[in-house]
Amino acid sequence: MEATRSSEGFLKRLFEEEIHEIYDGTVVIKSIARQAGVRSKVAVASVNEDVDATGACIGQGGSRIQKIVQQLGNGKIKEKIDVVNYSPNPGVFIIEACRPVSVIGVLIDEENKTADVIINDGDLPVGLGKKQANLKLASKLTGYNIEMVEKSKAEKFGIEYIPSEEWIKKAEEERRQREKEAYIKKAEEEAARRAKEEEEKRLAEEEEARKALEEKQLQEKASKDASKEEIPTPKVAPKASATPDMFPAEAINPAKAALAQVMAQKKAEEEAAKKASENKESVTQTIEVKTTTSLDDLEKELESAKEKKTKSGSKMKRPRKITEDEVKREVSKPTIPTMPVYTDEELSQIEEEENSDYDDLDSDEDIDEDYSEYDQYYDDDGK
Repeated sequence: MEATRSSEGFLKRLFEEEIHEIYDGTVVIKSIARQAGVRSKVAVASVNEDVDATGACIGQGGSRIQKIVQQLGNGKIKEKIDVVNYSPNPGVFIIEACRPVSVIGVLIDEENKTADVIINDGDLPVGLGKKQANLKLASKLTGYNIEMVEKSKAEKFGIEYIPSEEWIKKAEEERRQREKEAYIKKAEEEAARRAKEEEEKRLAEEEEARKALEEKQLQEKASKDASKEEIPTPKVAPKASATPDMFPAEAINPAKAALAQVMAQKKAEEEAAKKASENKESVTQTIEVKTTTSLDDLEKELESAKEKKTKSGSKMKRPRKITEDEVKREVSKPTIPTMPVYTDEELSQIEEEENSDYDDLDSDEDIDEDYSEYDQYYDDDGK
């Protein structure tokens, strides 16, 4: 389509820019017939029953169509634009295309693509338009060679036309039929879609069932093949001929054996300790009593002790004189092996106590107490 300012394409672009419903496809331009600078006819149809096609193009108070007209003219001469409703019924479409003249009826010759449009007497100038522009644009817009005929002339020549009311009624019936066919077609398509989905689902279920059956058959076959194979008889383990007394105690009852070992070890230690004690008792310890002090020294010591006692005012008897025979007899007494009564620690403790006793003999009272036991010897000699 040409896009020059005088072409139908330029006018179509203006409609698409100014009318949002045409831009988004709600309203469709079916055909355009234009005589630049004079008049243009635009046939529109709505794809939405709730949208009026001509009303959407004209706008409230003609606001939309006026914007388009302003862009077409040069300011002095304004091009007129007729927006008409498109109809698939040729009679109704011709009636709409011939506006603004009022059409009484139409006679259509489909073979020759001609149409006689019957109008009221006196409306011929309006039907033809300036320089027959309305007639020419209506013919171009509809695709029929239209001829305007006044009603009286049509009756005179016996032209049998179909009144406009019948054309409109017929168009309404066709519209309902189309809607019915569209509804049936839509229902058939929906049914076909559902049937296709159900068929696909059925095929999928059958395929799944087939696979499950094949898998089951394979499992049964594998089970049968496995059952046919000879199962080796398990070898019987030889019966044990050994008896418990053939095994050591450690193998039969490790815990009991370990306890017995501990008890035996403990008993051995006790026996060893007892044997060592017996050996210690059997050792003969010879204790020799040696006199480290001579008889003269002893007499001197006794005299010195007596003098100390005399000085202190206490009376002490003279000890009896010990003869040499008594000393020899005492010294020569045989040593008898004796068993130690005290341990080494107890003996050392006794020795320390004896040493402390000798340190306490410094006083005269101690001397008297120490030698008081000898008085009886002297008394016995006096007797």
